[in-house]
Order: sequence, then structure tokens, then C-alpha cells
Amino acid sequence: MPMNYPNKARGRFRTIYMRMWGDEKFRKLSPIPACGQGLWVYLLTGPHTGPIPGIFESGRAAMAESLGWTFEDFDKALGEVLSQGLCEVDWDARMVWVPKAVEYNKPQSPNVVLSWLAEWEKLPECDLKWRACEALRAFICGLGEGYKEAFAQAFGETRHKPSRKTIGKSRARGEQEQEQEQEQEQEQEESQNHMSTSSHATTLDHANGHDEIAKIFAYWQERMRSPRSGLSDKRRRLISTALKAHSPADLCRAIRGCSKDAWHMGTNDRGRPFNSIELILRDEKHIDQFMAYDENAPLPVRNAGPVSRQDRRRKTAEAFGFVPHAPDESIVDLPPEDVHVVDVKH
Repeated sequence: MPMNYPNKARGRFRTIYMRMWGDEKFRKLSPIPACGQGLWVYLLTGPHTGPIPGIFESGRAAMAESLGWTFEDFDKALGEVLSQGLCEVDWDARMVWVPKAVEYNKPQSPNVVLSWLAEWEKLPECDLKWRACEALRAFICGLGEGYKEAFAQAFGETRHKPSRKTIGKSRARGEQEQEQEQEQEQEQEESQNHMSTSSHATTLDHANGHDEIAKIFAYWQERMRSPRSGLSDKRRRLISTALKAHSPADLCRAIRGCSKDAWHMGTNDRGRPFNSIELILRDEKHIDQFMAYDENAPLPVRNAGPVSRQDRRRKTAEAFGFVPHAPDESIVDLPPEDVHVVDVKH
């Protein structure tokens, strides 16, 4: 893909199929060494790319593994790309955006812009997504009136609210979920305004002499195997809000319940986990739901013929390590794991 050189003649283009990365012969070639140029080519042409030019969902670990690089080498190469302003990332949302990509992959017609909607709804909500939306809007509207109308119909006229002209049921569902997230953010901001301005983090973490917030977050890191995740101020406020209605043990039960659900841990049609602490503690409904999972975790649906409930429980337990063991020695007092979730009788 050509770079954006001002006052230069338009360059020639070549088509690269995403299937190349999975081709048997290609995979037998010498691997790409860890470097900025190699990562740049991968970001533009890799199997993670979708119909919307330059914006896609993919995690740091997934890309490093796909390239066969260590995390350290991947981060170094990414630092080169970021230093040149070639892309932006939000690892909390697993979002990557290449701002200039749309300039070299223009939609062929307004109908193509309308077709972006289904893919756009699948992308996680975050500030990076909305910045990309505004950049796409500015570029697409400059292509002509027909493109402008198509973008407005698909994406709406405002920054944070999708169009009310829904296209299919998925659009309506996306609007509802976004409104819920906005309400949650407003509640968190109101909660923050009532906090003392002095020693904000200390007040949260050491209330009543207990570092409950840090303990709960550490428990989530352990259960979800995410030691690199950070305890940001936003996450502190989220946990603090949840603690107003639930005990620390209840929140840890919810976290543990999520970790027991195969679907939320990644065994789903999208092949990615939905186990962020933001989701688990989003509101009362989600907390209660995941606490219920701790008592009786849902079993994955299998399509390989009839399977008994006992077999499904055993296979799920074997896949995720849910076998009877000693009480969970967590940092917050919790009852022992419910061994009835796994049927061990033979």
C-alpha cells in the first residue's frame, strides 16, 4: 500500500489476498523477522482486516503469536509504527486503527458504505472507535453527495449515537447497548464527583483499612490470566460503585462465575473472550448473572451428535480445568468451589 506523499503522482496498486498468510507454501517460507516494516505490512494485509478499511479488532497477543514474535519484539516493532503516526491502538478494547488506509481503499459505491454497518456493530465500543468514525465520516462525505447520504444512513449524524434509521435488528440492539454504556459512564462520573479530591486512589483502595479494590482486581487478573492489565482510575471507580451494593466476596464470585463459562472465556462463534472486568461488573444484572454462573456454569452447545449432560460436563471440566480441588485460596474470603458443577461419578 503506497504511503501518503504530498504533491506526488498517484502510485500504482497491487492486490494482496488475505489468504496468503494461511497458505501452506507461504507458511513454509522463512518467517518475517520482528521489525516495523514487517508489522506494517501485516497490519495492512493480515487475516484480521475486514471490510472497513483500516479498522479492526485484534489483540496484541494474537498478532504476536500469528507472526511468531515474542511480546517484547512485537512491542518494539509496534513502537516504531506508532512513532510515525501510522496507526493507533486501544489494547483494552482490542482495537487497531490505520487512519490512512481508507484513502487507498476507497469504497466503490455508496452501497459499499452501507454494507460496513454489520461489521461496525461487531467492533467494541471505545474512544478510538469514535475517532475513527469521525475520520471516516470526513473522508467519505468528501467523495460526493451519494456517499454522504449513505454514511449518514448507516452511522448517523452524531458522534456517540448511531442513526435512528435502523437497518435490521442488529442496529436496534447496538443502540440499546450503547445507551446502557453511556448511562453507566454517567453514573460513574457522578460517583467520582462525590469522592474527596485529596488522595483519590488512596481513599478508594484503603477505605476502612482494607485494600479491597486492589484485591478484587488482582483476583480478576488471576482468574482471567491477565497479569499485564492495569488498575486504572476508571476501573477503580467501577469496582467502588459495585462495592456499594455487593460485598467483595460477591464480586469475586461473579468474576469466578465468568471464568467458568466457556462462552465468555472464548469458546464462541467469534473466537474471542468476553471476560473483561468492565463487563462483569457493568451493572446489577451482569453481577447477578455471573454470580449465578458460579453456582451452575452454562455448558457449551455441541453440534457433533447427541451428547449426554454428564459427558458435556466432564469435557467442559477437562477443557477448562474445573476439577474438584481444595477451597479457592483467593485474596478475598470465598466459599469453596462448588464441586457439583463437575460430575465425577463413573
